[in-house]
Amino acid sequence: MSPHLRWSRPIGSTLLITALACSDAPSSAADVTPGPDSVLVTAAATPALRVDTLARGLVIPWGVAVAPDGRIFVTERAGRLRVITAAGLRPEPLMTLTVHAEDPGWHPESGLMGIALAPDFATTGHAYVAATVVRDPAPTEPGFVTRVRNRLGIGGTTAADALPFENQVIRITIGDSTAGDPVVVARGMWTNHYHAGGALAFGPDGKLYTTVGDGRRPHLAQTEAPVGKLFRLEADGRVPADNPTSGSTVFATGLRNTQALTWLADGTLLGVEHGPSGIDEGLRRTGRDELNVLVAGGNYGWPKAYGWEGAGTFTAPLWVWGRSVAPAGLVAYAGPYTAWQGNLFVGRLRGGVERLVLARQGDAWTVAAHEVLALPPLGRVRTVALDHDGALLLTTSNRDVRGTAGPSDDLVLRVRPPSPTP
Repeated sequence: MSPHLRWSRPIGSTLLITALACSDAPSSAADVTPGPDSVLVTAAATPALRVDTLARGLVIPWGVAVAPDGRIFVTERAGRLRVITAAGLRPEPLMTLTVHAEDPGWHPESGLMGIALAPDFATTGHAYVAATVVRDPAPTEPGFVTRVRNRLGIGGTTAADALPFENQVIRITIGDSTAGDPVVVARGMWTNHYHAGGALAFGPDGKLYTTVGDGRRPHLAQTEAPVGKLFRLEADGRVPADNPTSGSTVFATGLRNTQALTWLADGTLLGVEHGPSGIDEGLRRTGRDELNVLVAGGNYGWPKAYGWEGAGTFTAPLWVWGRSVAPAGLVAYAGPYTAWQGNLFVGRLRGGVERLVLARQGDAWTVAAHEVLALPPLGRVRTVALDHDGALLLTTSNRDVRGTAGPSDDLVLRVRPPSPTP
């Protein structure tokens, strides 16, 4: 059932939204496919959400990071790093990087993507971004594959597998009103116009995690090629000594296109995975987006399996959407609103923000309940992040080729729960 909503005025600076009925959470087998032992219910709708528009007129904002002083850094896919202060969006970018975000006839999904602030950002000003660039040297040049193997500590790749672009992790130094000193700390993660991954986050262990999708070369996700992988790095790009394979930055394999990562309070690492959309090199599969618990050495099955079908052979997902929602944002709630403690929030490129209520089932996490938050129509929601005060930060992605842009798009929004306690 769709919610009946009341709000004070159209999206402007602030609006108050009250749910008068249940949320529009998926309720049919076509929408969600819980595991065989799951007991899934619809969560009670969250009442009285307040939505503030922090910035408008952006072009495909992708990643969000909040500084200790409250500044909000936002990446735009075309290569711009923007900043929002208490006074609003600064008109000029802090920095513009050269990335692969435009290509006639292709409409790439790649470019400037995830952003993560170093744990010591307050003293160093170090921020890290995931960026897609044209590879240099080109994969046809002698010695290219050998150099990639050496950089990432992998083997088994061939020149025939090489893709024309790569993801890099770039460290920049941010001051009060400037950013500069870009340093590439990791490179050679092969990608393409599409399925570029781009998630980037520091874990509670102080390591830097980043993803690359399958680059529309699904078979490479099950090889040692730097495609369809989750990587774990030291902040300077070195290989951590306790990675699953000695000398390798690869942490997990068999991933199609993971675009967001988050950690639960107990240290569990989670990622959202785009399922196939019918264009995967003739595989004829659709739907089955996944929420995965990402473990050291895990193999998540793509393209040999997707959804639940690989359970028992590959690392099984925690949750599967039957009908594609294109999950692109993910955050574990750790703010003051008691009813949301430990819940997950998912930004959906096919519309809306979904709350997943987790529960323990033996020694594993399960999804016990869910709702789609009662928000006004926002279109494609990409990022979901957490502000210092426990509010959710959202970005829309309506100015990409798959969206329908309104006059104010794209937006950065703050969604505040009703009160610290329900």
